[in-house]
Amino acid sequence: MQTVNNLSYRLDIDGLRAIAVLAVMFYHAGIPGFSGGFVGVDIFFVISGFLITSIILKEVNEGKFSIARFYERRIRRIFPALYPVILATFIGSWYLFHVVQFKQFAESVATTALFCSNILFWLKSGDYFAAPSAEIPLLHTWSLAVEEQFYIVFPLFLVAINNFLKRKYFPWILAMAIISFAVSVYGMQVNKSATFYMAPTRAWELLVGSIIALNVIPSIKNDVLRNTIAVLGIILIGYSVFFFTEATPFPGTAALLPVLGTGFLLFSGQSGSSVVGKTLSFRPLVFTGLISYSLYLWHWPLLVFSKYYLMRALTPTETVGIITLTFIVSISSWKFIEQPFRGKTPIFANRRSLFAVSALVMTVALVFGIVVFKKNGVPARFADNAMIFAVESDPLTKPETWSNGKLVGKNINAVWLGKENVPQSFVLWGDSHAGALSLGLSNLAKRHGRSGLIISRGGFPPLLLSGTKIQSYSKQEFDDIILYISSHRELKTVILAASWGGDKDRGEYESSIQRTVNKLLSMDRDVVLVADVPRMKYDIPHAMFMAYRTGRKLQDILPSPLQDLLPTRAEYLKYNDGTLKVFNKLASNPRVRIVYPDSILIDNGRYRVFKENQLFYIDSGHLSSAGSNYVSAVFEEIFQ
Repeated sequence: MQTVNNLSYRLDIDGLRAIAVLAVMFYHAGIPGFSGGFVGVDIFFVISGFLITSIILKEVNEGKFSIARFYERRIRRIFPALYPVILATFIGSWYLFHVVQFKQFAESVATTALFCSNILFWLKSGDYFAAPSAEIPLLHTWSLAVEEQFYIVFPLFLVAINNFLKRKYFPWILAMAIISFAVSVYGMQVNKSATFYMAPTRAWELLVGSIIALNVIPSIKNDVLRNTIAVLGIILIGYSVFFFTEATPFPGTAALLPVLGTGFLLFSGQSGSSVVGKTLSFRPLVFTGLISYSLYLWHWPLLVFSKYYLMRALTPTETVGIITLTFIVSISSWKFIEQPFRGKTPIFANRRSLFAVSALVMTVALVFGIVVFKKNGVPARFADNAMIFAVESDPLTKPETWSNGKLVGKNINAVWLGKENVPQSFVLWGDSHAGALSLGLSNLAKRHGRSGLIISRGGFPPLLLSGTKIQSYSKQEFDDIILYISSHRELKTVILAASWGGDKDRGEYESSIQRTVNKLLSMDRDVVLVADVPRMKYDIPHAMFMAYRTGRKLQDILPSPLQDLLPTRAEYLKYNDGTLKVFNKLASNPRVRIVYPDSILIDNGRYRVFKENQLFYIDSGHLSSAGSNYVSAVFEEIFQ
């Protein structure tokens, strides 16, 4: 039977925790030099696997292990600090977030309560390093979910080995670690997001800590060797923190560096002290390690909300201020929330009471998350401001607006526009900018007694692109749409709308526009090309929203005078120059027409974003329902 190390307190482990949490905090705060600070989470995983395995096996070997006691410890460790953070982020999100973001946040509250937020972020947010992820206050709870999912299975796994596999812990744990690592490496080739967020591809990191806890590796008797291994460990961690970047394929094989580095430090400290171990035992580092859980929980929401409130990146002084505030809040959280639940006479000392209260808190968080989600982000929060309320209640932002369609091809939906119970005669096809036009065109079609369909997917222009980095339909998807239009002769007109302009691979992009139009013409269809609406230089609607919610003046939020943030006609033409040339060339065919929604938005040489208490945009580039109805007038001649 393998033995486990004694569980005497090791200062260097708390020092290592400090290194991990500071790396994560400095990375998230954007402090130069910490481009790989995200590996701090991996350090935590290894430490957790080491400590939990040590505790479980000690109790198993003594015949004292209890699943109920194990989960009592987990609850006392995780719940007390977590749920105040959830409450605080709920209040902040209620105050600062638009309905769509608040609805998404509600999902994260519900899944965090159930310790499965990692699955939500994989499915909904995608890339951890992508810009949208920076606005999710509970994004960092993915790591808690991974740990708790791991600890649902792992204790039972150890008990099974003890009872049925002759206590041969090492070969079984090693086998599981190898399988998990292999899945992680393979996963980086097929689905990087799932590999980053999911427990099976992260389990090997915790299992490395478990293997060290088994004491199957001969202890180090030589001081020089012990110091060498410890120094190598800190070098591997340091290299990861300072030289990894968001472009580093991670986790996969790259995660070996911080994981093995942490393993070396844990292993070297088992048989005695080292220079690195003594450094990690420095009292300020040890104290930082003691409050590391609260630091980890609080730092990210504080960063998210401060950037969101200011609508810009933090200055160096503001960054220092937020980090200082994080320490103050975390010390208070550790002293007044964490400690009382874990002391000699803890709050809810009775296990049944603790479980009951924990279940109640989880249920309340779950219910609140579900209610906000069902209420579509509670637009009633803004009922006192008609202009803001209209945008926040905009049907274009609601999934049900797009849920009543029918399949045109695999994963491609077509939604009805215009008058019901009359033959469809047109198709609006494009990306989210086409979707933003849909309500105005639908109302216009109703007035003319017509109906049609919209085929829209955000970020996907109505093109088949190859050899570019622009998102595009697959050939099968593109062919499915073309086949649908071709086989429905009543669809005589195809309206193409998208975000056409900007810095794209002009050659292939513009050639693809020509190919799509020529294909439709060959099918005996009339084609309407919609020039894109002007793109604002700043998210003015968001700034107006923040001014309303925080009681500030709009000009105090905007980076420059409002007038300067509205594009001029010359700027619009420059941004869309290549596309408009292609459009004009294609319009030499009498069956191709161009409409210019920008023409109705021009006002004294610049493009308007609102008029008569109506916001025409929901962000810097997408029309609101009011804007969609306003610009629909330019389609009047087409429908006539």
